[in-house]
Amino acid sequence: MTKVLAAELHAGNPVNSAQLDELGETLDRALDEARHIFNQLQPVAPGEGGLMSALARLASETSVRMACDFECENAILIDNPEAATALYRIAAEAVRNAVDHAGAKRIKIALADSNGTIVLKISNDGHTFIPQPLREVMQFRAQTAGGTFTSESASGHGTTVTFTLPKGEVRTR
Repeated sequence: MTKVLAAELHAGNPVNSAQLDELGETLDRALDEARHIFNQLQPVAPGEGGLMSALARLASETSVRMACDFECENAILIDNPEAATALYRIAAEAVRNAVDHAGAKRIKIALADSNGTIVLKISNDGHTFIPQPLREVMQFRAQTAGGTFTSESASGHGTTVTFTLPKGEVRTR
C-alpha cells in the first residue's frame, strides 16, 4: 500500500485521503497485533513492577468480556523473573478458565503480602470447574517457581485459585 501511494506521489498524481486513512488503520492494527504477540511471549516486562502491571493489564483486557478486577494494596516487587512469569501464567490460565468454562460473571485477581508470603488469588463466581490437566499445569508452574498452588471450589460460590510464594523469592516495599 505504501509503494502504491509512493508511486502515485512520484508520478505527480494526487493521493486519495481515504487511501492514507486506510494505511493508517492498517498500521495501527499491525502495531496492536505486534504488541499482543510480544505480551504473549513476554507477559511480564523486565523490572520490579512488571508483575503488577501485567496483572493489571490482564484484568483490563478481561474486562472487555466480563467484570474483572485487580487488587494490590502494596507494591509487590518480584526480583525473580521466572517466579513473576509463573505467577502471571497461573493467573492467566485461571482467568481464561473462568471466562471460557466456568460461566463466571465476575473475576477478581488479588496480589498481596501475607505474613511473609506472597499470595496471588484468582476468584470467580462461576461453576466449580478446573479441568485436571489445567490443575496439573498450574501445580507444575507453582512448584517450578518455588511456590505452592491450591484451588478451592464450592457449589454456588465459584472457584478460588491460590498461588503462594515464600517472601525470600521476592522483594516488597
